Amino acid sequence: MKIKSYLLLLLIFITKSISLSQIPISIDAEKDAFYDQLHSPEEGYLFIPHSDYLSYCGPEPSGDDDLSAQIWMAWDDVYFYLYAEVRDDIIRVNNEARYENDCMELKFDPDPTVKPLIGVVNARLSALDSTDADNIIGVDNFYSEGNLDSAAVSPANYARRLTADGYALELRLAWEWIRTADRNLHPGIGNVFGFAVNFHDNDSKQRAGSIQWSAGMADEVWTVPQLLGTVEFLPDNKLRLIQQNSIDPAACPGTTYLSRERLMIEPGLDLLLENWKYHPGDNAEWADPAFDDRNWETYHPLILKDRFPKNGWNGIGWFRIHFIVDSSLRDVPLGLILDQSGASEVYLDGQLLYRFGNVSSDPDSEKAFLIRNPKPIVFNSQSRHLLAVRYSNTLLKQIIQSGNNGGFSCYIGEDLVLFINDRVDVVRTFSIYQIIFSVIPVVFGLLHILIFIFYPKTKENLYFSIFMFCWAFIAYTDFAGIFLTNIKQIFLIPRIANITIGSAIVFGLLTVYKSIYTKIPKQIYIFITLSAVLIIWSMINPFSTERGIYMYGLIGLTALEMFRLIIFPGFKKFRSRWIILFGFCAFSLALVYQILINLQILPSFDEYGIVYVYGLLVLSISMSVNLSHNIARTNKSLEQQLIQVKTLSQKALEQERRAKKEEIARKLLEADNARKTQELQEARKLQLSMIPKDIPSLPNLDIGAYTQPATEVGGDYYDFRVTDHTLTVAIGDATGHGMKAGTMVATIKGLFSVLSGSVDLLPFFDKCTHIIRDMNLGNLYMAMMMIRIYKNKMTVASAGMPPLYIYRNESQKVDEIILKGMPLGAHEDFSYQQKETELKPGDTILLLSDGLPELFNEEMEMFDYHRVKTAFREVAEKSPDEIIAHLNDAGHRWNRGKPPNDDITYVVLKMKNNIQ
Repeated sequence: MKIKSYLLLLLIFITKSISLSQIPISIDAEKDAFYDQLHSPEEGYLFIPHSDYLSYCGPEPSGDDDLSAQIWMAWDDVYFYLYAEVRDDIIRVNNEARYENDCMELKFDPDPTVKPLIGVVNARLSALDSTDADNIIGVDNFYSEGNLDSAAVSPANYARRLTADGYALELRLAWEWIRTADRNLHPGIGNVFGFAVNFHDNDSKQRAGSIQWSAGMADEVWTVPQLLGTVEFLPDNKLRLIQQNSIDPAACPGTTYLSRERLMIEPGLDLLLENWKYHPGDNAEWADPAFDDRNWETYHPLILKDRFPKNGWNGIGWFRIHFIVDSSLRDVPLGLILDQSGASEVYLDGQLLYRFGNVSSDPDSEKAFLIRNPKPIVFNSQSRHLLAVRYSNTLLKQIIQSGNNGGFSCYIGEDLVLFINDRVDVVRTFSIYQIIFSVIPVVFGLLHILIFIFYPKTKENLYFSIFMFCWAFIAYTDFAGIFLTNIKQIFLIPRIANITIGSAIVFGLLTVYKSIYTKIPKQIYIFITLSAVLIIWSMINPFSTERGIYMYGLIGLTALEMFRLIIFPGFKKFRSRWIILFGFCAFSLALVYQILINLQILPSFDEYGIVYVYGLLVLSISMSVNLSHNIARTNKSLEQQLIQVKTLSQKALEQERRAKKEEIARKLLEADNARKTQELQEARKLQLSMIPKDIPSLPNLDIGAYTQPATEVGGDYYDFRVTDHTLTVAIGDATGHGMKAGTMVATIKGLFSVLSGSVDLLPFFDKCTHIIRDMNLGNLYMAMMMIRIYKNKMTVASAGMPPLYIYRNESQKVDEIILKGMPLGAHEDFSYQQKETELKPGDTILLLSDGLPELFNEEMEMFDYHRVKTAFREVAEKSPDEIIAHLNDAGHRWNRGKPPNDDITYVVLKMKNNIQ
């Protein structure tokens, strides 16, 4: 019995050991042999075609050559593995916004057996690394979001490569890294976790499209766990991929999931995001929930110019969306907003809910209606619902050309009262803006036209009053958009507004010309002609892109003409010019800002994006002030004549008194400069005394060192310490120059003298950081690199310093060691890194501060690190002193002997042939 029991225990131990062994998968972006046995989602293999794209994230890719993906997945007791091959004809990382770059995103719900509140664990990896990307700011080296452990970011956990028709990505995630505050992922046969994967395409500077595997097929998988698919652990390191959600199996392709939690995540949830079905034509049966629409085109109802439906548009069509309503939203009044440019009938579960305008494919019968106010919508006790929209737009082509959407967007909000209050707030705000920014210019316009009536010689008042009336109308129409309910007004108002803009340009310039010159310059006819072209063009085609560019160009040319008047010599005679210039400069800046907002180059400081009216307000006030100033100037002229004689008699005395004051001030300044110079010289002596006067003499090393401060007191530092046949070398660079930098150098010198011989490199960095932060030195830090050499072994640690270069005598090549880290004192508990390497006879080590790499020449070009590496390679076989001299010569040649703009420091060590 005992022998059998021992054998049984041994068998259990062996079995357990085998189960804990790791699957042989290498993270190198090459497909491993294990994946060849996976052929279906039942085993961990996925094929995501370009047709599985998210319509709201961009247009459908043009074909498999544009975007499609294959995925192989596996697991063991420690890691989740994923290898992907993506077909993509254009691969870019050119946007600072990470989500707009070519990349892969993974979403995890650690425990889908428990309904979470919101959010998932997210990881992202760019298709390109920093060496291949157009914009390295947007590169994601296994970027972690949400609750994913930061340990996942290690380069050991991901790899990528370019392929003949796309790219390959590979990664692994330890199960312990995939967790939230209250949920952990438990690997084991039969267990499950939630999962979704996205591949984002970025052929331009904006998101070009995305494909996805999930349950909900929606762009909201990053915040809604109920939209994720399910993954089950199988034996033999395999995974089963189930396109269904464990929490809510109803959240599946073709059906939108609607819950209170989801509306809390996205207040005013836009149902445009997912699962709309479209069919052209008109049939009353299409409102019936029982009608089979599976063969309808999946298409969002915005009807954009670059995302036109495949089945075309003949003036009328139906849109249907199926969704499941959570019990938390049943029999609850919700808010519904339909933002449309045509006419519609809205059906809920086959019953007519609302009619907005008159739906018809006949242009004469159709009555388009712009919906401005939210409507209530209530879902009954059943869970499944259908929202059908019968929609017509016979002016679709003209509306799209005007820059508007030809279809509609549908919003549902949790709080109807909130929707109504938002609408009331917008109406109130726009009404106030409309009154303020229209009435004030009208008031000033009336004032100036009255002045002109009483004194007709001042024609600038007439021109300015017309200018004010024009801009009052433009401001009024800009704030009138939210009140319009007739689509035809959208076409009429821009035509009138563009005519008014042309007139405003002419009369604005006439105002300035007449205020400066007696006779209006002839160049006004140029602007009259250009404005006439704008007016005629606006009547023919007010919405063309070329017309908009022309209008912006004309406004810019007008602004340049105004600024030309500022610097024109004759304008100096216009004493009150600064008042007019202030108003026109403010108005011009506001117009430029408005143009940049319209071109989506800059964001608006408010939510409405109409900012030029503020410049208009300043302009109106400045012109009124200018009139008052002209009257006051006449009265002041008489007063100045009376005091002129008194002023002249006191002038000589005042000049003599001023000369004496200037002489005293000059002498005081010279004395103060001398005192400060003496103090800086003493500080320089003290700082230089901290740098070792004698370089250690070691049997196996030749050592050379050099430092050149950029100011009297520099921020660079180096030091040596020899203990127990071990050489410790430090080189540092304090932030800035002068006394503050000298203070930091003195601090580090003391710490190095006390601690460097008894503490390892990384603990020394940690100790220095804690001491510096306890000293409360403000924004004063110390970049530092330390090496420790014992026999032929070298250990390197760096805290924000440039790379360390090693010339390998055998290969005659220069290696560089880059260890990224924060400067000492910058961040508590920063995890610094160190690296060890072996040295051989003839090897040469170069440590340096950033002074030489960041040295600028006359063309403001930096010397840069690749030139440092080249210069070092040219002379690396010589002695340390010759190497330092060569580097200094290279720097002098680069900036032609000018004083450096930063401290320059080197430490060079050469291994002798008697390494012991």
